[in-house]
Amino acid sequence: MYGNECKGEWNMGKHNKGASTNIVYIACDCVFFMLAFLVCLLFSFDTVGDSLLKYLVTCLVFMLVYMLAVKDTRLYNLTTFFYLDRVIRCISKSFLIATFLITVLLYYVGDGTFDVAFYTKFLLFTYIFLLCSSVIMRTLLKRGRDMASRTLMIGGKEHFERFMTYMEKSNTEIRLLGFVSVKAEDKGKEGYIGSVDELETLIRDQAVDQVYIMHRKSLSVEQVQEVISLCMTMGVTARIIMDSYRAGFAQSYVSSVGTYPVVTYHTVSLNKRDKFIKRCVDIFGS
Repeated sequence: MYGNECKGEWNMGKHNKGASTNIVYIACDCVFFMLAFLVCLLFSFDTVGDSLLKYLVTCLVFMLVYMLAVKDTRLYNLTTFFYLDRVIRCISKSFLIATFLITVLLYYVGDGTFDVAFYTKFLLFTYIFLLCSSVIMRTLLKRGRDMASRTLMIGGKEHFERFMTYMEKSNTEIRLLGFVSVKAEDKGKEGYIGSVDELETLIRDQAVDQVYIMHRKSLSVEQVQEVISLCMTMGVTARIIMDSYRAGFAQSYVSSVGTYPVVTYHTVSLNKRDKFIKRCVDIFGS
């Protein structure tokens, strides 16, 4: 028993690290960074031809700084909502951070021999191409829905409406096969392809990749455990949507401590920066 627990602690996070990372978006940004560099090179090859490697390395470092800044905004997270104004704001913020840092390194820390015309063109084309990258990424994900994970929803169809709205706003794509009824009276209704008692057969016949479970009071803990155990046995990913507790206007987030997932409900801000500023104001104001 102890050995299994130690093994779980040793491997925790190993198989789900980066599970929410938007690889398509990262790939698009890399491609468009290189396109921006090539376009600038076409216009300025006569002036940068002898120092091509130096310019290439500088652009790669710029790309790295930018992508780290974007990652901090959670724009590369699949679950982040795609609101165009928010995307433009995050891209602009990250672009300005990268521009400031690289400019300081080039002209204040470095020798300052970098071609200003080339650098200005690179910044202009890169910013435009990065905006295009976000739109193209969104289009690719939406059009690639047939290649998305084949998914079953377990629970009342009406309870998934708000959840599906959120899924549409995010960059997470699923191929919905149908709903699995928990209540006997739901069986046979439109949208339902079977009951939870037939789950094993449905998974096998429909070649299911993942299952979403709407955890409400109508679904007991024992039933949820049975579904999870079945999914693990059949190699299917099980995802639980915690809708059991009504916390009014409280906000929530999910974290993990070791091998335990923790759902936190709160009404006060838990942002460390906000708490630090508030604490400083309280200290100096008293």
